[in-house]
Amino acid sequence: MSDFDGIIVGSGINSLVCAALLAKGGWKVCLLELSNYFGGAIRTEELTQPGFLHERYSAWHPLFVGGGAYQALKPDLDAKGVTYLTTPISTATLYPDGSSAFFGMDGAANVAELERLQPGDGEAYQQFLAAFTPNLDLIFGALSGPLFSEQSAQLMKTAEQRLGPDGVLRLTGEMLTSCRDWLTQTFRSPKAHGLFAPWISHTGLGPEAALSGMMMRVFAFTLQFVGVPVPRGGGKVLVDALLGIIRDRGGECHTDTDVAQVLVSGGRARGVKLANGKKLTAKRAVIANVTPNQLYHRLLSPEQVPAQLDQAVKRFRFGPACMQINLALKEAPRWTGDVRLGQSPAVMITSGLDGVSKSWNEGTRGLLPAEPHLFVSSPSVPDPSRAPAGGAVVMIQLLGLPNRPVGDAAGQIDVGDGTWTESLREAYADRVMAQLGRYMPNLESALIERRVTSPRDLETVNINLVDGDPYGGSLEISQHYLWRPMPGYPRHATHVPGLYQIGASTFPGHGLGGGSGLLVAQELLR
Repeated sequence: MSDFDGIIVGSGINSLVCAALLAKGGWKVCLLELSNYFGGAIRTEELTQPGFLHERYSAWHPLFVGGGAYQALKPDLDAKGVTYLTTPISTATLYPDGSSAFFGMDGAANVAELERLQPGDGEAYQQFLAAFTPNLDLIFGALSGPLFSEQSAQLMKTAEQRLGPDGVLRLTGEMLTSCRDWLTQTFRSPKAHGLFAPWISHTGLGPEAALSGMMMRVFAFTLQFVGVPVPRGGGKVLVDALLGIIRDRGGECHTDTDVAQVLVSGGRARGVKLANGKKLTAKRAVIANVTPNQLYHRLLSPEQVPAQLDQAVKRFRFGPACMQINLALKEAPRWTGDVRLGQSPAVMITSGLDGVSKSWNEGTRGLLPAEPHLFVSSPSVPDPSRAPAGGAVVMIQLLGLPNRPVGDAAGQIDVGDGTWTESLREAYADRVMAQLGRYMPNLESALIERRVTSPRDLETVNINLVDGDPYGGSLEISQHYLWRPMPGYPRHATHVPGLYQIGASTFPGHGLGGGSGLLVAQELLR
């Protein structure tokens, strides 16, 4: 290792995007990763049996494929063999009464399905698209464009010219509505509510949270026009391709490398010091893909952090936890009810909007949800190469779980002192498997092996996943958008010149879109 133009700490999607773009722009970059693998929350491995390629953490990449980072790097990724796969049906929800609802990439089919659920709901969806689509540039620009920039100023000017002052206020108000309000005001069918509502947990918000209504609109649009894409061969294919772009242009990438300190001299970030004592120089920038507590309470010394900023870091809140159950099956899932369920890569199991709300509420109050809403994803539906012939990989994702449970909403599991021990992890996984088995009759006969990842396991493998929070911090409105990572500190440039923060803890947040890496790379290349 030698001196560099830029040093990137961490190797999640934002780091990889940022490093790739800087390398393409002529920078000599160095990517340093603490763990023994690259990719952060993207990790494909044979977690259970040989030949079964599981996504250990994240599975789907809609925000990446639909975002600016992918568009900026697509020719290079194409050349590296990255191919995204989708299915006509994007998502389905299976209800306790055995009925189901579907939504996919065919607009006419979506209208017909919503009309089947409730006459008038298909028309309501068309009205939503007619109102939403003309302002996509404003909405996506506000949710993902650079803050406090010439671009954001132009965006505001465009909004006022197009909508007028009253229209801008109405749009702003719409952005702050809740998922529950938008769904119940738009669709009359409870089944339609349950079709969309489970997706809101992937924004780190519950159905009643401010801003969740706009995020629900974004998902409704994305599920039709982008789908739920996966890279053929697994997320590791994307990671390897981005590493290849960096290395092809002289960049260096190292795992098992602990950055202990950001070196500051003359009032500017000059490089990093590794845990082994070695120092690396960064001529232009140090870019840290870490949480605020890691950046300001570990990588910088106390005297380098102003008191007001130090207090803001101490107030930074992490969000609810996540658990994942990976299954290797010797045959594809057989679902009760509609045969189209087997054609959907994402099957939600819930009683509906109230079921999602109840599960989220119990989890955020510290209780193990009695009947969590299940996000059951099957990457082998679009990509059969993920499993041996005839087999399948399935991942059950549970979001909104307590970081340290204080009790069980069902009153059946002893949570002890709240630590996610192996016994607690497996006991709760047993509940989830029993719940899933009621909808998947061949679960027991098809199951080869299961592997459970608890909130504690997540934090153990990645120090950014504090208390099992997969999203880098609470995404409630007080810590989102203009207030992310912290009120008063919304930019990626820190108070130390030459030091930048990227990642899920920063604007525009989580979701594997690569947004913060893109924004910082563009700023530095300008």
